[in-house]
Amino acid sequence: MHEKIQRDKEWADSYFPQIREILKGVFESLIDVQEASIEEDIKQATDYKIVNVANFSIGCRIRKDYDNLFKYGDVTFRLSRPSGSKTEMQKFREGKPDWYFYGWVNSDSKISHWVVLDMDKIRENNILDSPDNIRSNRDGTKFAGFKIHRLSDNGCVRFLSLSMDCYLRQ
Repeated sequence: MHEKIQRDKEWADSYFPQIREILKGVFESLIDVQEASIEEDIKQATDYKIVNVANFSIGCRIRKDYDNLFKYGDVTFRLSRPSGSKTEMQKFREGKPDWYFYGWVNSDSKISHWVVLDMDKIRENNILDSPDNIRSNRDGTKFAGFKIHRLSDNGCVRFLSLSMDCYLRQ
């Protein structure tokens, strides 16, 4: 793995405990607790069953540039890297992941703003083909930006932190 990609991954992975707690709270609604049948109770000592109502994969991006959320009101995905490594946009076009967790880290190193996107809806609406903007980093990496309110208007926002509500009305 390229050194910069490895550093980026290590940095993002350091937020896994916070991401896990957020996702556990969000996806609690995707399980159902059902009463077991009498047969299950008698034969399996089962009184209740936890049923997963969704089977899906989820990708994740964490951004350090908290101020850019306020400036642009968007999510960005890598469009190209100088190394030629496969980008998020290429992987999205290949059909993965199903959903995407996107979070912003504040000055206290806490994920204070986040959104969960339905990537199937993004693909169905051909949103990947029409970014709201394209930006470049100093290292030559290019990003495609998509306004949060536009994603919401197209049914692509599944969950979001309360702090993100203002970005739905732009």
